[in-house]
Amino acid sequence: MRACVLLLVAASLLCHSYTDGLSQALPTTTAEEDRLVCVAEEPIARVMIEYSAAADYIEAVYDHKDYFGGGQLEEDIYNGREDINGQEADLHRNGFELTEMKVSGLDNWTDIEQIRSKYLPQLENKLREKIDGIEHIIFWHPMYRGEGMDRSSNSAPLASSVHLDADIAAFELEELVELVTERSISPQENTSVIVRDALLSKNRFMIVNAWRNINDEPIMRAPLGLFLPNYTEPNQTYPWARLDVISSRWYTFPFMSSEEVLMFKQYDRRLDNPSDIWHCALRLMEEGGEEANPRKSLDLRAFCILNEEVPERLDRWRLRDPPLVAPHQSTKKSRPFVRSFLSNVKRILPFVRGKNSD
Repeated sequence: MRACVLLLVAASLLCHSYTDGLSQALPTTTAEEDRLVCVAEEPIARVMIEYSAAADYIEAVYDHKDYFGGGQLEEDIYNGREDINGQEADLHRNGFELTEMKVSGLDNWTDIEQIRSKYLPQLENKLREKIDGIEHIIFWHPMYRGEGMDRSSNSAPLASSVHLDADIAAFELEELVELVTERSISPQENTSVIVRDALLSKNRFMIVNAWRNINDEPIMRAPLGLFLPNYTEPNQTYPWARLDVISSRWYTFPFMSSEEVLMFKQYDRRLDNPSDIWHCALRLMEEGGEEANPRKSLDLRAFCILNEEVPERLDRWRLRDPPLVAPHQSTKKSRPFVRSFLSNVKRILPFVRGKNSD
Protein backbone atom coordinates (compact mmCIF):
# COMPACT_ATOMS: atom_id res chain seq x y z
CA MET A 1 0.00 0.00 0.00
CA ARG A 2 1.09 3.54 -0.72
CA ALA A 3 0.64 4.54 2.91
CA CYS A 4 3.06 1.87 4.07
CA VAL A 5 5.59 2.83 1.42
CA LEU A 6 5.44 6.54 2.18
CA LEU A 7 5.52 5.88 5.90
CA LEU A 8 8.59 3.73 5.48
CA VAL A 9 10.38 6.41 3.54
CA ALA A 10 9.54 9.11 6.00
CA ALA A 11 11.04 7.00 8.77
CA SER A 12 13.99 5.77 6.73
CA LEU A 13 14.87 9.25 5.55
CA LEU A 14 14.27 11.06 8.78
CA CYS A 15 15.13 8.60 11.60
CA HIS A 16 18.85 8.77 12.28
CA SER A 17 20.29 7.66 15.60
CA TYR A 18 21.42 10.51 17.80
CA THR A 19 24.42 8.88 19.41
CA ASP A 20 27.14 11.49 19.74
CA GLY A 21 28.22 15.00 18.91
CA LEU A 22 26.51 16.97 21.65
CA SER A 23 28.13 20.37 21.72
CA GLN A 24 28.33 23.12 24.30
CA ALA A 25 25.68 25.80 23.86
CA LEU A 26 27.03 29.19 22.85
CA PRO A 27 25.71 32.05 25.00
CA THR A 28 24.85 34.42 23.01
CA THR A 29 -2.91 41.40 14.28
CA THR A 30 -4.04 38.67 12.30
CA ALA A 31 -3.07 35.05 12.61
CA GLU A 32 -1.35 35.31 9.23
CA GLU A 33 0.53 38.48 10.21
CA ASP A 34 1.50 37.15 13.62
CA ARG A 35 3.00 33.98 12.21
CA LEU A 36 5.35 35.74 9.78
CA VAL A 37 8.64 37.19 11.02
CA CYS A 38 9.22 35.93 14.56
CA VAL A 39 11.53 38.23 16.46
CA ALA A 40 13.42 37.39 19.62
CA GLU A 41 16.15 39.53 21.13
CA GLU A 42 19.18 37.31 20.64
CA PRO A 43 19.78 33.66 19.76
CA ILE A 44 20.93 31.52 22.66
CA ALA A 45 23.08 29.23 20.50
CA ARG A 46 24.16 28.29 17.01
CA VAL A 47 23.73 24.64 16.10
CA MET A 48 24.44 22.57 13.02
CA ILE A 49 21.10 21.35 11.66
CA GLU A 50 20.84 18.24 9.46
CA TYR A 51 18.32 18.88 6.68
CA SER A 52 19.68 16.46 4.07
CA ALA A 53 17.28 13.54 4.48
CA ALA A 54 14.18 15.74 4.63
CA ALA A 55 15.36 17.80 1.66
CA ASP A 56 16.03 14.66 -0.40
CA TYR A 57 12.54 13.37 0.37
CA ILE A 58 10.86 16.66 -0.57
CA GLU A 59 12.82 16.89 -3.81
CA ALA A 60 12.03 13.29 -4.76
CA VAL A 61 8.32 13.43 -3.97
CA TYR A 62 7.40 17.06 -4.64
CA ASP A 63 10.16 18.30 -6.97
CA HIS A 64 11.17 21.11 -4.62
CA LYS A 65 14.94 21.38 -4.88
CA ASP A 66 16.99 22.66 -1.94
CA TYR A 67 13.84 23.22 0.11
CA PHE A 68 15.65 24.35 3.27
CA GLY A 69 18.44 26.23 1.52
CA GLY A 70 21.08 23.58 2.19
CA GLY A 71 21.73 20.07 3.46
CA GLN A 72 23.61 21.02 6.62
CA LEU A 73 23.37 24.54 7.96
CA GLU A 74 24.48 26.24 11.13
CA GLU A 75 21.35 27.90 12.49
CA ASP A 76 20.57 30.39 15.22
CA ILE A 77 18.45 28.87 18.00
CA TYR A 78 16.06 31.14 19.88
CA ASN A 79 14.58 30.76 23.34
CA GLY A 80 10.91 29.83 23.03
CA ARG A 81 10.32 30.91 26.63
CA GLU A 82 10.89 34.50 25.54
CA ASP A 83 8.29 36.53 23.69
CA ILE A 84 7.75 35.90 19.98
CA ASN A 85 6.62 39.12 18.34
CA GLY A 86 5.97 40.48 21.81
CA GLN A 87 3.76 37.58 22.87
CA GLU A 88 4.25 34.16 24.41
CA ALA A 89 4.43 31.21 22.02
CA ASP A 90 0.89 30.19 21.17
CA LEU A 91 -0.43 27.02 19.54
CA HIS A 92 -2.76 28.95 17.22
CA ARG A 93 -0.52 31.89 16.42
CA ASN A 94 2.80 30.05 16.09
CA GLY A 95 1.92 26.36 15.84
CA PHE A 96 3.49 25.45 19.19
CA GLU A 97 3.06 26.22 22.86
CA LEU A 98 4.64 25.21 26.16
CA THR A 99 2.22 24.86 29.03
CA GLU A 100 2.30 23.70 32.63
CA MET A 101 0.84 20.26 33.15
CA LYS A 102 1.59 18.35 36.30
CA VAL A 103 0.30 14.80 35.94
CA SER A 104 -1.20 13.22 39.04
CA GLY A 105 -1.56 9.53 39.87
CA LEU A 106 1.05 8.27 37.41
CA ASP A 107 4.23 6.69 38.77
CA ASN A 108 5.53 4.77 35.75
CA TRP A 109 5.73 6.55 32.40
CA THR A 110 6.62 3.33 30.58
CA ASP A 111 3.40 1.58 31.67
CA ILE A 112 1.03 1.99 28.72
CA GLU A 113 -1.99 1.14 30.86
CA GLN A 114 -1.14 3.98 33.24
CA ILE A 115 -0.72 6.23 30.22
CA ARG A 116 -4.21 5.29 29.07
CA SER A 117 -5.94 5.54 32.43
CA LYS A 118 -4.04 8.42 34.08
CA TYR A 119 -2.30 10.54 31.45
CA LEU A 120 -4.73 10.61 28.52
CA PRO A 121 -7.71 12.05 30.46
CA GLN A 122 -5.53 14.84 31.84
CA LEU A 123 -3.95 15.51 28.46
CA GLU A 124 -7.38 15.60 26.83
CA ASN A 125 -8.49 18.23 29.34
CA LYS A 126 -5.42 20.31 28.54
CA LEU A 127 -6.02 20.09 24.79
CA ARG A 128 -9.66 21.09 25.21
CA GLU A 129 -8.48 24.03 27.30
CA LYS A 130 -6.16 25.17 24.50
CA ILE A 131 -8.32 24.35 21.46
CA ASP A 132 -11.92 25.49 21.30
CA GLY A 133 -14.67 23.35 19.82
CA ILE A 134 -13.09 19.89 19.97
CA GLU A 135 -15.62 17.12 19.27
CA HIS A 136 -13.27 14.11 19.34
CA ILE A 137 -9.67 13.43 20.29
CA ILE A 138 -7.93 10.23 19.26
CA PHE A 139 -4.53 9.61 20.83
CA TRP A 140 -2.14 7.51 18.80
CA HIS A 141 1.43 6.38 18.43
CA PRO A 142 3.06 6.94 21.86
CA MET A 143 6.86 6.88 21.60
CA TYR A 144 9.60 6.88 24.22
CA ARG A 145 12.85 8.53 23.18
CA GLY A 146 16.20 8.57 24.84
CA GLU A 147 19.93 8.74 24.31
CA GLY A 148 21.07 5.21 23.62
CA MET A 149 17.54 3.82 23.85
CA ASP A 150 16.89 0.66 21.84
CA ARG A 151 14.55 0.81 18.89
CA SER A 152 11.30 -1.09 19.33
CA SER A 153 7.62 -0.74 18.52
CA ASN A 154 7.25 2.10 21.02
CA SER A 155 10.79 3.37 21.65
CA ALA A 156 13.62 4.89 19.67
CA PRO A 157 16.93 6.70 20.08
CA LEU A 158 17.07 10.45 19.60
CA ALA A 159 17.43 11.97 16.14
CA SER A 160 19.17 15.13 15.04
CA SER A 161 17.73 14.87 11.53
CA VAL A 162 14.91 17.29 10.75
CA HIS A 163 11.52 15.64 10.24
CA LEU A 164 7.74 15.75 10.49
CA ASP A 165 5.86 12.95 12.23
CA ALA A 166 3.91 12.15 9.06
CA ASP A 167 3.56 13.69 5.62
CA ILE A 168 -0.24 13.96 5.62
CA ALA A 169 -0.30 15.41 2.10
CA ALA A 170 0.96 12.07 0.80
CA PHE A 171 -1.90 9.99 2.20
CA GLU A 172 -5.14 8.93 0.60
CA LEU A 173 -8.23 8.89 2.84
CA GLU A 174 -8.25 5.19 3.77
CA GLU A 175 -4.48 5.20 4.26
CA LEU A 176 -4.75 7.96 6.85
CA VAL A 177 -7.68 6.20 8.56
CA GLU A 178 -5.57 3.06 8.82
CA LEU A 179 -2.52 4.95 10.07
CA VAL A 180 -4.40 6.51 12.98
CA THR A 181 -6.57 3.50 13.78
CA GLU A 182 -3.77 0.92 13.90
CA ARG A 183 -1.76 2.98 16.39
CA SER A 184 -4.64 4.35 18.46
CA ILE A 185 -4.45 4.03 22.25
CA SER A 186 -7.72 5.86 22.83
CA PRO A 187 -10.61 3.96 24.46
CA GLN A 188 -13.03 4.51 21.55
CA GLU A 189 -13.94 1.35 19.69
CA ASN A 190 -15.14 3.18 16.58
CA THR A 191 -11.94 5.07 15.85
CA SER A 192 -11.94 4.31 12.14
CA VAL A 193 -15.52 5.58 11.77
CA ILE A 194 -14.72 8.81 13.63
CA VAL A 195 -11.62 9.52 11.53
CA ARG A 196 -13.25 8.58 8.22
CA ASP A 197 -16.31 10.72 8.91
CA ALA A 198 -14.07 13.70 9.71
CA LEU A 199 -12.11 13.32 6.48
CA LEU A 200 -15.26 12.99 4.41
CA SER A 201 -16.88 16.01 6.05
CA LYS A 202 -15.71 19.61 6.04
CA ASN A 203 -14.77 19.50 9.71
CA ARG A 204 -11.47 21.01 10.67
CA PHE A 205 -8.98 18.57 12.13
CA MET A 206 -5.45 18.95 13.34
CA ILE A 207 -2.69 16.63 14.47
CA VAL A 208 -0.91 17.81 17.61
CA ASN A 209 2.23 16.26 19.06
CA ALA A 210 2.30 16.35 22.89
CA TRP A 211 5.96 16.08 23.94
CA ARG A 212 7.20 15.92 27.51
CA ASN A 213 10.24 15.24 29.66
CA ILE A 214 9.78 12.06 31.72
CA ASN A 215 12.90 12.49 33.86
CA ASP A 216 12.62 13.98 37.34
CA GLU A 217 15.25 16.62 36.55
CA PRO A 218 14.97 19.34 33.86
CA ILE A 219 16.37 18.60 30.41
CA MET A 220 20.04 19.54 30.33
CA ARG A 221 21.08 17.97 27.03
CA ALA A 222 19.66 17.28 23.58
CA PRO A 223 16.53 19.46 23.93
CA LEU A 224 13.84 19.35 21.28
CA GLY A 225 14.16 22.01 18.58
CA LEU A 226 11.13 23.37 16.71
CA PHE A 227 11.36 24.99 13.29
CA LEU A 228 8.73 27.70 12.79
CA PRO A 229 8.32 27.98 9.01
CA ASN A 230 7.49 31.16 7.17
CA TYR A 231 6.51 31.00 3.52
CA THR A 232 7.12 33.31 0.60
CA GLU A 233 3.38 33.79 -0.01
CA PRO A 234 0.46 34.18 2.43
CA ASN A 235 -2.06 31.36 2.92
CA GLN A 236 0.35 28.74 1.67
CA THR A 237 2.05 25.88 3.44
CA TYR A 238 4.09 22.71 3.09
CA PRO A 239 4.57 20.90 0.75
CA TRP A 240 3.60 23.26 -2.05
CA ALA A 241 4.79 26.62 -0.75
CA ARG A 242 8.37 27.76 -0.79
CA LEU A 243 10.04 28.46 2.54
CA ASP A 244 11.28 31.93 3.34
CA VAL A 245 14.48 30.64 4.88
CA ILE A 246 15.51 34.08 6.10
CA SER A 247 12.50 34.70 8.35
CA SER A 248 11.88 31.07 9.39
CA ARG A 249 13.39 30.34 12.79
CA TRP A 250 14.40 27.61 15.20
CA TYR A 251 13.23 27.60 18.82
CA THR A 252 13.83 25.51 21.89
CA PHE A 253 12.52 25.61 25.46
CA PRO A 254 15.50 25.33 27.83
CA PHE A 255 15.30 23.26 31.02
CA MET A 256 11.93 21.68 30.28
CA SER A 257 10.64 20.07 33.46
CA SER A 258 8.50 17.01 34.02
CA GLU A 259 5.60 19.33 34.90
CA GLU A 260 5.41 20.87 31.42
CA VAL A 261 4.15 19.66 28.07
CA LEU A 262 5.15 21.05 24.68
CA MET A 263 2.36 20.96 22.11
CA PHE A 264 3.14 21.52 18.45
CA LYS A 265 1.03 21.06 15.35
CA GLN A 266 2.01 18.55 12.69
CA TYR A 267 -1.00 19.29 10.52
CA ASP A 268 -3.95 21.67 10.40
CA ARG A 269 -6.68 21.31 7.80
CA ARG A 270 -7.04 25.09 7.65
CA LEU A 271 -4.47 26.40 5.20
CA ASP A 272 -4.18 29.78 6.92
CA ASN A 273 -3.12 28.41 10.31
CA PRO A 274 0.49 27.57 11.21
CA SER A 275 1.35 23.88 11.41
CA ASP A 276 3.85 21.41 9.92
CA ILE A 277 6.38 22.20 12.63
CA TRP A 278 9.61 20.47 11.63
CA HIS A 279 11.58 19.30 14.62
CA CYS A 280 14.62 17.36 15.83
CA ALA A 281 16.85 16.80 18.83
CA LEU A 282 19.37 19.62 19.04
CA ARG A 283 23.05 19.04 19.67
CA LEU A 284 23.04 21.31 22.69
CA MET A 285 24.17 20.86 26.25
CA GLU A 286 23.57 23.18 29.17
CA GLU A 287 26.35 23.92 31.62
CA GLY A 288 26.70 20.82 33.78
CA GLY A 289 24.91 18.67 31.22
CA GLU A 290 27.78 16.20 31.05
CA GLU A 291 26.84 14.97 34.52
CA ALA A 292 23.08 15.10 33.92
CA ASN A 293 21.00 12.03 33.29
CA PRO A 294 20.48 11.18 29.60
CA ARG A 295 17.40 12.82 28.16
CA LYS A 296 14.21 10.75 28.19
CA SER A 297 10.94 11.90 26.70
CA LEU A 298 7.49 10.71 25.74
CA ASP A 299 5.56 12.03 22.80
CA LEU A 300 2.21 11.03 21.41
CA ARG A 301 -0.05 12.41 18.74
CA ALA A 302 -3.56 13.72 19.12
CA PHE A 303 -5.95 13.65 16.18
CA CYS A 304 -8.28 16.50 17.12
CA ILE A 305 -11.59 16.90 15.28
CA LEU A 306 -13.34 20.25 15.69
CA ASN A 307 -16.95 21.33 15.24
CA GLU A 308 -15.80 23.96 12.75
CA GLU A 309 -16.19 23.71 9.00
CA VAL A 310 -13.25 24.71 6.83
CA PRO A 311 -13.97 27.00 3.85
CA GLU A 312 -13.29 25.29 0.54
CA ARG A 313 -10.53 27.72 -0.46
CA LEU A 314 -8.66 26.99 2.80
CA ASP A 315 -9.23 23.22 2.92
CA ARG A 316 -5.78 21.62 2.63
CA TRP A 317 -7.17 18.11 2.82
CA ARG A 318 -9.46 18.47 -0.20
CA LEU A 319 -7.02 20.59 -2.18
CA ARG A 320 -3.98 18.40 -1.62
CA ASP A 321 -4.29 16.64 -4.99
CA PRO A 322 -3.84 18.33 -7.37
CA PRO A 323 -1.50 20.44 -5.27
CA LEU A 324 -2.00 24.16 -4.81
CA VAL A 325 0.61 25.32 -7.31
CA ALA A 326 0.59 26.79 -10.76
CA PRO A 327 1.05 24.37 -13.69
CA HIS A 328 4.70 25.35 -14.14
CA GLN A 329 5.52 24.77 -10.47
CA SER A 330 6.34 21.59 -8.57
CA THR A 331 3.82 18.75 -8.42
CA LYS A 332 3.71 15.49 -6.54
CA LYS A 333 5.50 12.66 -8.32
CA SER A 334 3.68 9.58 -9.57
CA ARG A 335 3.29 6.55 -7.31
CA PRO A 336 5.64 4.37 -9.41
CA PHE A 337 8.33 7.03 -9.19
CA VAL A 338 7.94 7.39 -5.43
CA ARG A 339 8.02 3.63 -4.86
CA SER A 340 11.13 3.30 -7.02
CA PHE A 341 12.83 6.12 -5.14
CA LEU A 342 11.92 4.65 -1.76
CA SER A 343 13.15 1.20 -2.65
CA ASN A 344 16.55 2.68 -3.46
CA VAL A 345 16.61 4.72 -0.25
CA LYS A 346 15.81 1.69 1.92
CA ARG A 347 18.94 -0.05 0.70
CA ILE A 348 21.01 2.82 2.05
CA LEU A 349 19.32 3.97 5.23
CA PRO A 350 17.92 2.04 8.20
CA PHE A 351 14.17 2.26 8.59
CA VAL A 352 11.50 1.70 11.17
CA ARG A 353 7.87 1.72 10.10
CA GLY A 354 6.34 5.02 11.09
CA LYS A 355 8.64 5.87 13.99
CA ASN A 356 10.32 9.24 13.65
CA SER A 357 12.59 10.07 16.57
CA ASP A 358 12.73 13.41 18.30
